[in-house]
Amino acid sequence: MFCSECGTENQDNANYCISCGQKIGVSTEVQKTTTPVENNQNQNKIWKSVGPFMFGSLRFVRGFCGLLFALQIPPILSAAISWSQQPDAVTGVMVAILLVKVIAIIVFGGLFFLLRNLINRLHIKINGIPHPALVKRWSL
Repeated sequence: MFCSECGTENQDNANYCISCGQKIGVSTEVQKTTTPVENNQNQNKIWKSVGPFMFGSLRFVRGFCGLLFALQIPPILSAAISWSQQPDAVTGVMVAILLVKVIAIIVFGGLFFLLRNLINRLHIKINGIPHPALVKRWSL
């Protein structure tokens, strides 16, 4: 029996090559594990299959955060205007509500821009280029 790796003739009952130590009867392609390039290609296939659903979901959540962010601004502005006109009408409950709205603006605004960054990074990972709509720094 001949070794598939080096071509050395071995005994018929040998399990390993006497010259190179290769297991006899098993080609080197079968013994090799996947290379990092093959692993990367497999991951890219997975990302490309899941990508459209993931992008759609992230963009929906991002839009919802943007809407909640925008809905908090008018009440704060109207409260600030009315309080400037009637400073003695301000109560503790009004201040607490205003504080909750300010916190909501910070949270939803932060999520909005974090999701923008995440969508862009996923687009680079899947397609190799930044998302065309998110290339500019402050684009919505």
